[in-house]
Amino acid sequence: MTLSSLDRAFQTKSAADGGFRFEEIPSGKYDLELSPEGFVKQKLSIDVSDGTSQALTIVLKVGSLPDMNYCGPHPSVSYGALESNNPHLTGMIRNYDGEKPVGNVAVSLWRAGEKRPAFTSNSDQTGRFEFKEVSASHYDLRISRRGYEPAEWKQLLIPRESGASVDFPILKEKTIVACQ
Repeated sequence: MTLSSLDRAFQTKSAADGGFRFEEIPSGKYDLELSPEGFVKQKLSIDVSDGTSQALTIVLKVGSLPDMNYCGPHPSVSYGALESNNPHLTGMIRNYDGEKPVGNVAVSLWRAGEKRPAFTSNSDQTGRFEFKEVSASHYDLRISRRGYEPAEWKQLLIPRESGASVDFPILKEKTIVACQ
């Protein structure tokens, strides 16, 4: 689960009984995104302006089979501890089949509606890339390398006070992924 705003992001996992908790959340309006395996992804608006705890009851909707959110290569994001005004993005590009790092991958961040990327970089030989001092926003992250299928992550949040780190598996061209 991710609780996020343009300023910050927090993540947690639910316990076996489905309970979860976010602690020491600054006042503000947030989006709570849930993506449990086998269920439909949901996004709820949460207002934490009064500083009191909120009890939520969330009813999950069973997903269809196969669940494409969990089949094939999908990137994941984790958000770091709160930092003061230092938005940045780090990441790792790896081969989906063997999970080995993939170097020399063109990585770009695009703002909605713009014809040129806001930021560009290439992964190093260990598959790592980094963007420093990125303006807090939602970006489309685009990945491309010869011999691999192009990939994109739409509306990736890079918050103002939390660094973001992505793990992005990519497929070699002409690869087929079977889902059960």
